[in-house]
Amino acid sequence: MKKSQGTMYSDFDGRMQSLEKKAEGVKPAAAENPQAQEGSVVSDAKTAEPPVEAVPDAKQQAPAPKQDVVKAAGDEKQQYQQAYEALRNGHTAQAIAEFNALLGKNPKGEYANNAQYWLGEAYRVNQDIESARKAFNSVIENYPGSSKVPDALLKLGYIEVEQKNAAKAREYLTRVTTDFPGSTAARLAAKKILLLDDIK
Repeated sequence: MKKSQGTMYSDFDGRMQSLEKKAEGVKPAAAENPQAQEGSVVSDAKTAEPPVEAVPDAKQQAPAPKQDVVKAAGDEKQQYQQAYEALRNGHTAQAIAEFNALLGKNPKGEYANNAQYWLGEAYRVNQDIESARKAFNSVIENYPGSSKVPDALLKLGYIEVEQKNAAKAREYLTRVTTDFPGSTAARLAAKKILLLDDIK
């Protein structure tokens, strides 16, 4: 399973790097599920709902709030997937607008941590380095328990490598390998650390 997630992560990361280099004609893999691909910890909305007990007097009132919760979760998921698809297809401006809208509406929502991470990726693709840094740092600060934290640290390290800040890059990358050993991000960070001596 870890190997599969690592492969999917590397594959998408490769596509993101191609976008960053403004390569034309990038075709997304067919029918990929963003949640499965990301190895997300986003829980199933159905399992998050408490079971409705059979109370005779409240029996007719129970469905209304349940439907509202399901509708809200469905709207958030749809908005997230739409933004993610826009990013994957190279429509970064659209993705940025949609991720920001989702985060403004649901800053603590089920998909907020992932949306914050991909917002950082979208800014990075657009070469908006300061906004990318801010977005990735927000993942770490606002969603400390998210599976996207090691990925956000890794991308902060990548940004510093690209900016020729070897010391800062080493700090981020080392943190990934120390705090999240065994993760795909840690493996990628370890490889990047070996190249830091080449940064002038």
